[in-house]
Amino acid sequence: MSRPVILLAGGRSHRLGRDKALLVWEGRPLLHELVLRFAAAGWEVLVAGGPAGWAARLGDPGAAVVPDAERYAGLGPLAGLEAGLTALSAATGDDGGRVLPTAPGVGLVACDLPLASPAALGRLHALLAVRGAAALVPVAGGRPQPLHAVYSPAVLPALRRYLDAGRASVRGFLDEIGAVYVEEEEMAGAGDPLLFALNLNAAPEERPAGPRPEGGATAGEAGGGEREEPAVEAAGRLTHLDGAGRVSMVDVAGKPPTRRVAVARGEVLMRRETARLLAAAALPKGDALAVARVAGIMAAKRTADLVPLCHHVPLTSVAVDVTPDVAGGRVLIEARVETVGRTGVEMEALAAVTGAALAVYDMAKAVDREMVVGRVRVVEKQGGRRGPYRRPGEMATPETDRPGRAERGEEA
Repeated sequence: MSRPVILLAGGRSHRLGRDKALLVWEGRPLLHELVLRFAAAGWEVLVAGGPAGWAARLGDPGAAVVPDAERYAGLGPLAGLEAGLTALSAATGDDGGRVLPTAPGVGLVACDLPLASPAALGRLHALLAVRGAAALVPVAGGRPQPLHAVYSPAVLPALRRYLDAGRASVRGFLDEIGAVYVEEEEMAGAGDPLLFALNLNAAPEERPAGPRPEGGATAGEAGGGEREEPAVEAAGRLTHLDGAGRVSMVDVAGKPPTRRVAVARGEVLMRRETARLLAAAALPKGDALAVARVAGIMAAKRTADLVPLCHHVPLTSVAVDVTPDVAGGRVLIEARVETVGRTGVEMEALAAVTGAALAVYDMAKAVDREMVVGRVRVVEKQGGRRGPYRRPGEMATPETDRPGRAERGEEA
């Protein structure tokens, strides 16, 4: 079955001062990187968007390029979707864009999503074939991601009517066609939505402005249409990039101090006999569990020395729990880190888990050199602008089950 994807080439980024499609990623223009990535995964790639003649600035991206229709110039991502669907319809001999015979769904990906995922789009494509919706839009961090979504080719007539009215809001069009939103739980195993939603062009703490045609009017005002919300709002941004695309430490001075909590987990796989010796504190080096707890606390306190762009955070509590699972041949590790500050402590929680896991390996390597450290991940977060987060399928450890103050590294 055909799986077409439309890559939106966009245009010039007012924030970065360059064409979004030509930003360098992995040593090549970002658009070219995305074309290669999706083509390698078996997608039929079409590049769309931008005014006529603009394609010459893209070089050879390795895929066909179609400009926006002249009558929809300046209407943003939806104009690119219309151009792509029209080109695909013509390629399949359809006379009005009613249905693409070989494709139940067409992927749509903006070129400023550097971590756009063929696997995630493939999951949406498969779901669309089953559900028969007008569009399937993934949700990341509580926000829809319509520019990393799958649309039915049958939306083309409705899309043209919408654009003919001078309307450009992507969110408004989704409401118009009755799009179905896919929560993060349904995307499990197809990539982290917070990663593929990272937007290289969007500035921190800012909603991207709607597309502006000549004359400075917003897209919603063009052609006499109503003024509408910005075309799209991304859930994640690469906040460690400055306006020139260089790495920089995020300035958090303007944020109010709030209570922040992060919980991370990981495991060390080992032979059952190794886990038994560890549980009995019978390893040659001694009590590995106690050493691992201390190592985890120390690692959390030194995170900023390990991760270049992390802030030094005054931690108010670090709890590290190291639990042997003899039957499963593993050691389970959980770290809960708290602070009252202007930035989160996810990295400190991850560092605590990793430090504890490395200590377990060091303590047990004399008897088992085939151990594997893995599945280190954040499972819970509280505080901050984006609010609470809990990884699907995992529950936080109840407060009553967490280690006491003596094991938590708390000051009295």
